[in-house]
Amino acid sequence: MSDKRFNFNIGEFTWLILLFAISFYFYRLVHLGEISMFINPNMNKYVIFASVSLSILGIFQIPKILNTPEGKPKFGYLIFAIPVIIGFLVNPIGLTQGITEAKGVNFTQDSTAVSTKRIINNEIKNTNSEIIMNDKNYFAFLNAISEEPNKFKNYKINLTGFVYRDENIKDGRFIIARMLMICCAADAQTVGLLCDYKGQKFDKGTWVQVTGTLDTTYYDDNKQDSLIPLIKVKSVKKIEPPVSKYIYLNNTD
Repeated sequence: MSDKRFNFNIGEFTWLILLFAISFYFYRLVHLGEISMFINPNMNKYVIFASVSLSILGIFQIPKILNTPEGKPKFGYLIFAIPVIIGFLVNPIGLTQGITEAKGVNFTQDSTAVSTKRIINNEIKNTNSEIIMNDKNYFAFLNAISEEPNKFKNYKINLTGFVYRDENIKDGRFIIARMLMICCAADAQTVGLLCDYKGQKFDKGTWVQVTGTLDTTYYDDNKQDSLIPLIKVKSVKKIEPPVSKYIYLNNTD
């Protein structure tokens, strides 16, 4: 009779649980759409690849549990365990509008950062002097309007965003803003268009839908500043915050 001793390596088993937990957490973020709070949707494929790879590593980990001499979990496992536990227990909220207070709002965009010319041409050619901005075309239109504000003068425009103002903005004006994510939350910035509106004053952070006509102005009435677009607002309607509060660079989803 064989006197072979049965082994169960608790350390290797703990590592197996961690691999599957991280893999499932990545899958959960993508499946629920919560990953878009942290990275550009164009990068989802890399998260899915990571999830699958970790699952495969977990499968190859199984024989080690039984064939490796007994061992205890390593202290370093906590580095992986703590973020995963927090991720499962805490409901993610993504970026807040506090980033706008910290970084301010960008009115002009750098079209050299990414090739948007084809997108712009396709979106604009059939607008019939009316621009309807949505999550997919928001950056393309914003980029084009900011780059050549005179070209779009007198165009009708319809867009949504949150209200932002600071001490430099005159009474009767506000910025309709969105948070732009280029790659991930770390590089997020707030972009928007200046609005001129003499009606009801909405609180900062309120989500609204704006319709109006594009014009041009100087941000601080100083003609030494760059010319920027201005929306002469016809109507403002308060709306519920959208499911996705962000716009993304080169979003193809």
